Amino acid sequence: MYQSFKTKWRSLFLLASLNMGIAMAQTSALNPISKEPLVLRTSIVQASHNQKHLAVTNGSLKTINEVTNLYKEEADLKKEEHQQRIIIGLLVAIILLLIWLGTFFLRANKIREQKRIYDLQEKQVRDALFLAAIINSSDDAIISKDLNGFVKGWNYGAEKMFGYREEEVLGKPSKIIPAHLREEDELIFNRIRLGEKIEHFETERLTKSGILIQVSINLFPIKDSSGIIIGTGKIIRNISERKKAELELQQLNHRLLLATNSAKMGIWDWNIVENKLIWDDNMCRIYDFPPDNLTPTYDAWRNTVFPEDVKSTEAKIQNSFAGSEYHTTFRIFWPNKSVHYIESRAIIIRDEQGKALRAIGVSWDITDQKVAEIKLSELNEALEQRIATRTSQLTEANKELVSFSYSISHDLRAPLRIINGYASILANEYNTVLGEEANRLVGIIKNNSMRMGNLIDNLLTFSNLGKEELRLSSVEMKELVAEAIAELGPEEKVLIKIGDLPKARCDQNLMKQVWLNLLSNAIKYSAKNEKAIIEIGSEKEGREIVFYVKDNGVGFDMHYSSKLFGVFQRLHTIAEFEGTGIGLAIVYRIVTRHGGRVWFDAQVKKGATFYFSLPA
Repeated sequence: MYQSFKTKWRSLFLLASLNMGIAMAQTSALNPISKEPLVLRTSIVQASHNQKHLAVTNGSLKTINEVTNLYKEEADLKKEEHQQRIIIGLLVAIILLLIWLGTFFLRANKIREQKRIYDLQEKQVRDALFLAAIINSSDDAIISKDLNGFVKGWNYGAEKMFGYREEEVLGKPSKIIPAHLREEDELIFNRIRLGEKIEHFETERLTKSGILIQVSINLFPIKDSSGIIIGTGKIIRNISERKKAELELQQLNHRLLLATNSAKMGIWDWNIVENKLIWDDNMCRIYDFPPDNLTPTYDAWRNTVFPEDVKSTEAKIQNSFAGSEYHTTFRIFWPNKSVHYIESRAIIIRDEQGKALRAIGVSWDITDQKVAEIKLSELNEALEQRIATRTSQLTEANKELVSFSYSISHDLRAPLRIINGYASILANEYNTVLGEEANRLVGIIKNNSMRMGNLIDNLLTFSNLGKEELRLSSVEMKELVAEAIAELGPEEKVLIKIGDLPKARCDQNLMKQVWLNLLSNAIKYSAKNEKAIIEIGSEKEGREIVFYVKDNGVGFDMHYSSKLFGVFQRLHTIAEFEGTGIGLAIVYRIVTRHGGRVWFDAQVKKGATFYFSLPA
């Protein structure tokens, strides 16, 4: 717009000046400033009249020619005078044009200067508004003070950080300096007054709610246009979270250092791109290198690896670059040529394209473990040889046991049947012939032969428990217990309470034998009570189901409990309670074959509780 205005008025002034010059030239030509041409014109007219008179009177042609020449000379003079007047008019027009141009350029320069000042002021206003917007939108607290320490500027970030509104702090001393840091703040304030700048000064400040926060402060002097310091400025950043994270990281590093030192682990960091390797002191100890004189590189590490392990170890490294996990074991040579086993793990750090940039890992010496493994392997080989030998011996023993069992079941049973048969004949047919003492002795023979038969049956049952495979199924324990009770047929005075009994996975026939043996013992040892009470129940404990049988019988002394599950071991005499001493041994054998446990708790004359567990 300004350029269009300047061009328009320049054209108008130029056109006006030209018109003025032309008008002056024309005026000069039409209004002569000398009287010579008028006199001359009068003379010529008079001469012409005289010429006509002479021509008529004397008829002389010479006079006419002279008059004609005179007229021509007068015309030339008039033409020359006209040209001079035009030139003078043009010169005047040019002078006026130059005067106008000078005035125009002076005015144009003044307009340009005014516009420059206006643009500068407008830019300063825009910059001030832009800076104000930045200050108010910053999360950092931006605060300014005068040289007396009174607050002059307080942005929205300061309000959020410290809780004070702008009107609460402007024109007043700062309220955010803790009492124990006022001397420190005064010293720093004096340094800023002298023109010093302070960057990233870490200290504490106090919020309106009385909470101390960790802050980082940049401090600088504020100067006027002449360079004189008129105040101070502060940019404050809340670093409480950063400090907390730094403390947690420091604690984590301490724990990591403690863990690595305790585990004798070394930490290494390999810059794959630059092929630079960093080892901690533990790594130097693992490789028996002096830390002070070591500059680890990949090649230096490779030279320590056992030759037979180099290829496989480097293959693991390359596979980890491609995305596999890096976890390997290899052997190394120490400087004294001793061989050590090293286990190493690492994570790979990659760029956005997946290229491996760094590998950070841990290594530890497992030489002692490997030596132990080798010795254990040798022991296992020896043990396997011994087991094979013992297995062969056990096989032979089992064959002999089978033969012995056959002998018991056939060879011993026949004489027992004969003895029992003759004793029955004597007791039934000759009881009147025999005396009282003889009949008593025949009864003893008969009872003991029957007891011997039961003992043989129980012994055969016990020896056959390990031969048959378990036929596992889901068994209703409550129904199994009911069958066992029905089979035992206890007296009416025996009260049996059955609690919750869940299903269990077991061999039904063998588990029925467990319930028969436990319940028969509970009934037998409670029979002398006027009111025998037997409780049957279960509990869920972790991954086991625990079943129990509790009675209020005679109980027993726990001091002798170690004998309870042995074959033919009894805590009571036959005179007190009948039995063969195999029943609990059978229970123990069956339950342990199912992967369970058997235990008990008892007190003399206060009854006993037998427990057994099965996997849930």
